[in-house]
Amino acid sequence: MKINMNWKLTLFVFLAFILTFGLSFLQQYLCIDYKTISMPQLAPAFAYIITVIIFKDLFISINIRINKMIIIKAFFAVIIPLFMSFIIFIISKLFKMDTKIDTSWLPLVGILFGKFISATGEEIGWRGFFQPLLDKKYPKIISSVIVGIIWGLWHRNNYHFGLLFMCLFILTTISFSIIIEYLLKNTQYSIIISSLFHTSINIFAGVFDLVIMENYLIGIWLIMCIVWAIPAIIVVLCEREYFLKYSTEYK
Repeated sequence: MKINMNWKLTLFVFLAFILTFGLSFLQQYLCIDYKTISMPQLAPAFAYIITVIIFKDLFISINIRINKMIIIKAFFAVIIPLFMSFIIFIISKLFKMDTKIDTSWLPLVGILFGKFISATGEEIGWRGFFQPLLDKKYPKIISSVIVGIIWGLWHRNNYHFGLLFMCLFILTTISFSIIIEYLLKNTQYSIIISSLFHTSINIFAGVFDLVIMENYLIGIWLIMCIVWAIPAIIVVLCEREYFLKYSTEYK
């Protein structure tokens, strides 16, 4: 029996969610510090491996090639989250929020490497596998929104903050997804670029203390949602032709 592509991709998403819980339990059982590496973030990569073992026709090689364009885009993948986090930090200060700069762990190479490996685990699944296949089925703007929504919903630890927070969080991950999609243009979905962008988001959100602030949780994420939405909307409007196209990079 021939299985529809949608069902195959649904299995991938299901595996990513289920494996996340399993890896979270394993990390707690092994007492591994999340600052060293976040094992649940590896779930999308494992889901990719299992999915392509089951459905060999879905196999996509993960692109780790380096060239001049990828180096330039990798630079912007690091700088953009730094710049945006700084803007959010400044705005939060204008609204008298108790944000602060915390660079105490920044010089620790092991922590930075662990965050990169963790982010890469996610990106192998989301942008190395899931995004290219969706881009073949839908215009890039649609597939970017789909990935952004699922990516946001996948963050299981955020649900206890409430519905409003989750809505803001998912809108923000949609903006992330759109910007990453644009950075990946003409790179054959370079995992280096998406992983560096993802790592940079996580690092600088921590440096500027923007992740979880109980007293200003909704306020800070409302700012983040709006600030990240602006460049995402600008990119889509300026690159309408690109975002309305289907992918031709993988046949």
